[in-house]
Amino acid sequence: MGEGSGREHVPTRGPGGERRDELSAWRQSPLTGRDRDVHGHQGERLYVPPPAEMTWLEGVDELPAGDVVVTRIPLGPGAWLVIGDMTAAGRQRIETAPGNVDPLIVDVRDGWFRLRLEGPGAADILQSGVDLDLHPAAWPPGRGAPTAYREIPIILYARAADCFEVCTPRSYARCLWDWLADAVAAPGGV
Repeated sequence: MGEGSGREHVPTRGPGGERRDELSAWRQSPLTGRDRDVHGHQGERLYVPPPAEMTWLEGVDELPAGDVVVTRIPLGPGAWLVIGDMTAAGRQRIETAPGNVDPLIVDVRDGWFRLRLEGPGAADILQSGVDLDLHPAAWPPGRGAPTAYREIPIILYARAADCFEVCTPRSYARCLWDWLADAVAAPGGV
């Protein structure tokens, strides 16, 4: 920051050398001071899963199997969201695969927030805010897509018939959490 900017410089390293800046604090959780684990009346649970890498890929027609530990969500032609650790060898194979021309590989975990909704009423709770058919026959485990929950942009992924991962830009995290937490806590789940 230059002189006269009106903003105080935030140190990027703490006394022990640890990273200490606005992004690091934001990564911790936009839900600080709130209940981060909500239980519903029918066994539903809304919570923040353990942190994981989140990588956005574009220009990638081939995504080699075995190089991603957790989840690969196709977002459209040549676009993926990868949740989990990608090996260095996997990144190299993506960059050099014949079908992948100038692939873009970006770590987006600081810009996106991920939560998980599971339980017998999870699909019904999400169905109240999305324009997708979440019945397991139409939305089987392993399927994911970008959509919106009540106007909030999300990427929705079915981990199992009654377990969903929901990713949203961090600026929407608080609002999405509040809406989903209210729906989970409501009698009847919706």
